[in-house]
Amino acid sequence: MTRSLLIALLSIALSSCAAPSTRPTVGTSEAVVKEREVQLAVALRRQHALDRRANDVAWPLLAAAADFCGAKRAPRFGFNWTTVGDFSDAYRQAATEAFGASTIPTVVLVVAASPAATAGLREGDRILAVDGQAAPQGEKASVEIRKLLSARGANPLRLRVGRGDQTLDVQIAPALVCGFATQVIGQDVINAYADGKVVYLTRGMMRFAQSDEELAVVIAHEIAHNAMGHIEAKTKNASWGMLFDLVAAGYGVNTQGQFSQIAAMSFSKDFELEADYVGEYILARAGRRFAEAAALWRAMGAEAPASIRGSASATHPSSPERFVALDNAAREIEAKLASGAPLVPETKSPARR
Repeated sequence: MTRSLLIALLSIALSSCAAPSTRPTVGTSEAVVKEREVQLAVALRRQHALDRRANDVAWPLLAAAADFCGAKRAPRFGFNWTTVGDFSDAYRQAATEAFGASTIPTVVLVVAASPAATAGLREGDRILAVDGQAAPQGEKASVEIRKLLSARGANPLRLRVGRGDQTLDVQIAPALVCGFATQVIGQDVINAYADGKVVYLTRGMMRFAQSDEELAVVIAHEIAHNAMGHIEAKTKNASWGMLFDLVAAGYGVNTQGQFSQIAAMSFSKDFELEADYVGEYILARAGRRFAEAAALWRAMGAEAPASIRGSASATHPSSPERFVALDNAAREIEAKLASGAPLVPETKSPARR
């Protein structure tokens, strides 16, 4: 069958298809382009609102968990900035509209209760100088400023900023907190996870956690994963399983990495329960309503009924298991508060390990 015959048959088929019976109004291409920029700016503002909420909730938890993070603690100021160079070509005009982004670094996020907020830094401030030196500008300005801040350690930061027609000097003393970033990612699934350095929250989770108290439970759990070294532990466990994969390969058997996967997941449920447990202590130390943490898992069970029954092959405990464990942890913490005991998780004795 020739190409021309195929096109002819397709044309006949399309001419027989049903079509709308009314004449909808349409806009000009210029109007569509303009509206596209408006919607891109709205999308950026929406993402920014989610990031602000997540970071505002996370900051007191990162501070409260500092004693659990050891070498993972880091001095943090609690603000972020941007330039047009941080955005792809498609988003640059929208970024200018949404944040006033330009070649001059502009503060786009000041975390509530952070040192930056206490020092009076505001969103929209233009960074003109860092520690007495003119601030970098242009495409790579954000990267250069991060290098400056990472190299200065725990010393106070001196900024000169432009605010409207004013020029102001702001000095910010950093706080030593768990050095984990908090990031909202564009997925609708209800999920959160940690990679040892970052706490990730999906948009679906941000909607599911309707109150900041619920969101704090989720974030504290992920901070605990990072603080307790669970990601590193899983990687180490996987390396032991890889030895068996290699031995099998030596005998001509392709295991497709199954031993590595099994080893990596060998204590998955235990790690999840530990993150729940340590996370509840983090909530208590931050002054959050820790006793209500367990209720999140009733809500999760209603949202995802499959989590109620659980299974032997599941990587996470069932929602009833998590509710009961957190409820018991709440009573343990309440007893310590009543007796004045330190709010630190109980550890296994050497004899029981």
